[in-house]
Amino acid sequence: MHNAPVWRRMGMRVTRAADGEATVEMALSEDMFQIYGQVHGGVLGTLLDSAMAAAIATVTGPDSEDVTTAMSVYYLRPARTGPLVAHGSVRRRQGRRIVADGTIVGPDGETVAYASAEFAVRPRHPAGSSASPSPS
Repeated sequence: MHNAPVWRRMGMRVTRAADGEATVEMALSEDMFQIYGQVHGGVLGTLLDSAMAAAIATVTGPDSEDVTTAMSVYYLRPARTGPLVAHGSVRRRQGRRIVADGTIVGPDGETVAYASAEFAVRPRHPAGSSASPSPS
């Protein structure tokens, strides 16, 4: 997961991941800002989703695909400088569903945004295979 193209493109890196918790840092680049001089909300959402997914990966292991099925993001204040640090944690696992929480703090230590999300856990499929049948 941490070598996925989106992780590289967005400059994200895991600094800690164990026991249902993960910390992901992201350096900011000019193309992450919207016209008002703050980080675009979609960038913040991606960072939150990634931190929660990294936390979930610590409890599901390498043989699963953990995919986001729902996410609510709450923006508390604009992020204008970086790096940003996101913390993800597993709140509850019930069968093949996991609920996780995430927060982002700015370089001043203040919370920028937080999220709650639900993920589906399913077996990983080999590269090039399809998890669902082809349309007829």
